[in-house]
Amino acid sequence: MGPSAFPITHTNAMEAVLEALEAVGGDVAHGQAKLRAALARTELDAPNGHVRLDANRNAVAPNYVTRVTKTPSGLTMRTHAMLEDVEQTFSGYFDSSSPLRRDAIECRKADPPAWARR
Repeated sequence: MGPSAFPITHTNAMEAVLEALEAVGGDVAHGQAKLRAALARTELDAPNGHVRLDANRNAVAPNYVTRVTKTPSGLTMRTHAMLEDVEQTFSGYFDSSSPLRRDAIECRKADPPAWARR
């Protein structure tokens, strides 16, 4: 299995929380109102690119299109493209009627969306 984005995304999230906590002097009173407001304004220039939150408090961040290729020595992952400012709809590929899921979406055979063909 190839490298995972899991440590990077969690490090980014923790860095944003720490910056917001510093901005409010650790004030988490009143339902964390000051902290949540500071977090909404926090933007990071993280190792993987610029990260910010949208109005729904979802990350808007770079995403990487990776190709997995079978080689004689096993599977190899290669970055095909880096896309900046990817939000929850993946630039319209998903819409508000798409089910929200934490697991993998159902596979369907189709041409890749335009943003994946760069």
